[in-house]
Amino acid sequence: MYNRGRISFIAGIAFQAAFFTLFFTATLPRMSGITGFSVCFSLGTLSLISSVYSFMNKYYWSALLIITSVMLLAFIFFIYFSVEGDGRSPLIFH
Repeated sequence: MYNRGRISFIAGIAFQAAFFTLFFTATLPRMSGITGFSVCFSLGTLSLISSVYSFMNKYYWSALLIITSVMLLAFIFFIYFSVEGDGRSPLIFH
């Protein structure tokens, strides 16, 4: 039988690796603001959910993933909802 905690731990690492790949390959600036936010927020949320699930299954290394996921979500909100020099956030809903 597979260890579900380990599988969800690896899934959390994969979600975070996908985010960092999008970020460092400069793919996010090519997306629209709403699409980029949606992709980043969903990857961060899925990483947080899978790491919490892994932690609940007594795979305690996932505590590092939980901390990283929370920091990643805070970074996403800072980037997409912070006010820039013109007084508007990059994510504008018209």
